[in-house]
Amino acid sequence: MLIPPPANQGRFSDMSPEEVARNLLKKGEGLGREEPRRLEDELTVYNELIHGFWESESPEIQKLVAVAMLNKAEAVHDQATSSPYAEQIDIYDSLLQRFGDNSSPVLHGSLAQAMFKRADVFGWLPLPNLFEEIAGYEMLIQRFWADSELDVRECVAKAMVERARTLRRLEPPRLTDAITSLEEMIRRFWADVESSVRGLVLNALSLKACWLSCDERPIEAIEACDEVIRYVQLNSNLESSSEFEAEALRRKGNAFLELEPPRLIEAIALYDEVTERFGDTEDVSLLIEVARAMLNKGTLYSEFDRPEEACAVYDEIIARFGKDMDEDLFLQKKASEAMLQKGALYLELDRPEEAIALYDELIEHFDGRWNMVNVFCALFNKGCALIDLERFVEADAAYSNLIERYDGVRNRHKSFRNDELQEIYEKAHDMKSQISSLKEKVITD
Repeated sequence: MLIPPPANQGRFSDMSPEEVARNLLKKGEGLGREEPRRLEDELTVYNELIHGFWESESPEIQKLVAVAMLNKAEAVHDQATSSPYAEQIDIYDSLLQRFGDNSSPVLHGSLAQAMFKRADVFGWLPLPNLFEEIAGYEMLIQRFWADSELDVRECVAKAMVERARTLRRLEPPRLTDAITSLEEMIRRFWADVESSVRGLVLNALSLKACWLSCDERPIEAIEACDEVIRYVQLNSNLESSSEFEAEALRRKGNAFLELEPPRLIEAIALYDEVTERFGDTEDVSLLIEVARAMLNKGTLYSEFDRPEEACAVYDEIIARFGKDMDEDLFLQKKASEAMLQKGALYLELDRPEEAIALYDELIEHFDGRWNMVNVFCALFNKGCALIDLERFVEADAAYSNLIERYDGVRNRHKSFRNDELQEIYEKAHDMKSQISSLKEKVITD
């Protein structure tokens, strides 16, 4: 039960009750910002406020109590060494039971936040209860659909987006319902005057484009990408608007390739537009979109038998994002992917020596960084190239190197699991076991 006897407030005897409550909230929030954070003291202060003013009928004091409960739920989460979710749900339930029937507008923001956070917690349980999560969002949306307060509008907008995400997480995914939820949110808040809400609309538009693309619905995906681009043009002052636009342009290019027949010229033009418009920025999130667009263009050239143009694109990616060890790790990963794809292209062109040199460069440059998958792919592909050259001893050494590295990682981290690395590891074992028979076949021939 949340409510023990009221705390002693004698030291605040010269203040009004609202001043006492406000000072306690300020003190608790101050403790939460200290380094190191004083969680026990923070929780003690929030409890003093909650328990001391639980019965107050003043809307302003009730709001302070509600905010303290919201803060307490976050502090409980941050303090926990094991699952804190049941205690968080209890706090949100107590808040809603105490103030849920209150019609005072001053409390609407706190109630909406409690309903949102309570629903969200069900998605983080060890065994997520997605239906309870969805029901929580729907209760919030229904109750505060027409509310005009900014913090409430933000909660409703976020709830509609998270409801969509959760519908898509169900098994089987309810993608149609998820997209409908996004579309309802977009219609409801399209013309909202606040930039924070418009930012949520832009995120919903982008999600819709992404999901349609992933569901291989290219015509609808192209239309959704155009919606994103149009919204950015109308709201170019929004934070991250350029990133959303670059992503939509790239996705639209991908969707053109899914059409029958593929529209290659339009796709390449869109990838080039991303590179030309955003390639000189220092914003890492935009550069990531540039790297993705360039890699897509290189892959497109490879798949449609234009190897020289593909190699030129891969070289540009490597030069721009792969040489500086201080470069963003995701950008470095894209550079290593370009090296892998260029190596594969060399093998297709029967240029194994050049492929091996490129794989060696990748392994040397990126070894020991977080990018293990691409290093393992390079080792595996190097072994295949060496087999093509009938250099079986060196191929065996490449596969052994890969196997030893993976075993070493598993020995250091007993709970380590990566399905992609595991698959490469198993293939390396298979290839290593085949080397003797391949060698004998060459001798026999």
